[in-house]
Parts: sequence; structure tokens; C-alpha cells
Amino acid sequence: MAEAVVARKDRAMDRNIDGIIDGVADQVVAWRRHMHANPELSFEEYETSKFITSILEGLEGIEVSHPSGTSVVGRLRGKRPGPVIAIRADFDALPISEDTGLPFASKNEGVMHACGHDGHTSILLGAAKVLSGMRDDLQGEIRFLFQHGEETPPGGARGMIEGGAMDGVDRVIGLHLWSPIEIGTVMVNPTRVMAACDIFRIEVKGKGGHNIGKLGGWCVHSLLSAAVPNRAFERSLVSAECSRYPLRADVPDFGRR
Repeated sequence: MAEAVVARKDRAMDRNIDGIIDGVADQVVAWRRHMHANPELSFEEYETSKFITSILEGLEGIEVSHPSGTSVVGRLRGKRPGPVIAIRADFDALPISEDTGLPFASKNEGVMHACGHDGHTSILLGAAKVLSGMRDDLQGEIRFLFQHGEETPPGGARGMIEGGAMDGVDRVIGLHLWSPIEIGTVMVNPTRVMAACDIFRIEVKGKGGHNIGKLGGWCVHSLLSAAVPNRAFERSLVSAECSRYPLRADVPDFGRR
């Protein structure tokens, strides 16, 4: 009997959540369009950070902090003990000019939300609004992580972690909008889906001399020496099959930054 009562309560809560989500959908769209019209580059998201902060501070039960730069963290604690679940979104834009003609197109010349971060942040704000209204039913803590500077490796995550944003977190939930996915569809993967990126530097030191001196080892052709590892990586199995396996996480490449 007790299990049946719990099951009925869970189904009722599911219906309640659906109704609450429907009630904030228009607000989420409005937030997203505001962010899309006012994009800011990595580590320069001052107004966006204020925008996120103002919304979170207007929700009951959420404590707001800024562990690093323009990043924003909201903490919503339930009345009963339980795990700490973090939900993460990024909110920086790209140095791209928008020419869509949309009524909410970018107002900032040369800057555009072209990677969906306006959507990610609006969705997380919507989740915060919904969960804030359900705080009496929560166990543990929900932590809302708004990451700055995601587009500039190594990104703002490192500073947030050093600032304590991940302290005590048991699980992290993240999402990313992706154009190939049909509207209304959620894609999940048991291992990894999106790749991270980092920057490494290789320094090749040459030795000047006459061209014929290469035969005697008197000089070193630095340009040719630098090209050898480049070509070796490009011809590796991973790079060669990148088009066949686009979700592989180990895809090295060379270029100039």
C-alpha cells in the first residue's frame, strides 16, 4: 500500500512539474532573445553576468555567488539531506557578425551567440525558476553553474573550480544545443558526446648556416623540422578517420592561434 501511495504521489508530481514548465516556457524564450540581442565575448560578459544574477536573486531560496570573474553560481538547498547535483550552462558569445535580420539579432557589432549559449543559459534559468518553486520537496542541493569564458581555452571552468564552485558536488548535468537534432528530441550517450579542447605549444629551434651545410649537420632547417610532426599527426588514424567518427574525443590538429 505504501509503495502505491508513493507511486501516485510521484505521478502527481510529474504532472505538476510539466505544468510549471509550461508556465515558464514563454519567459525562457524571452530571456534567450534578450541574451541573443546582447552578446558578450569570453571573460567580458559583464552585463550578461548582471542579467543572470538579477534573475537568480529574484527567485526564493537561491544563494548567489561569483567564484571567478563574471561567473555566476546559484545554490538551492532542500529541507532534507541528500546529494549535491550541479547543472551547468555557458554564456559567452563568439566574435562573429550576425546578419540574420531577426528582430532579436545581435546589437553588438562583430559579436554573436552562434553556439547556442544564450539557449543554454535561458534553459538553466528556467530550471532554476521551476526548482525554486519546488524547494520544499527537494533533498540535498541543486547548484546552478553559469560558466563564463567557455569559448577561450582553457576556459572559465578552471577559475570556477579553484573558487570552490564544484566543492562537494556529487553529479553534474550539462547540455548543448545541436542543430542536427530534431526539435523536441534529446540525445544522450553513455560515455562522452561533446569534446573539450586545449592548447599546446611545440617550439622548434633551428641553426643558421649555408643550405649545403645541412649535409654536414652544420645547420638545422627549423621549418622542415616543424612540418614533420605536423604531417605525422595529420596522417594518424584519429585525424584520418575524423569524418567517419565525428564524436571521437581524441582528434589532434595543428594551427596558429
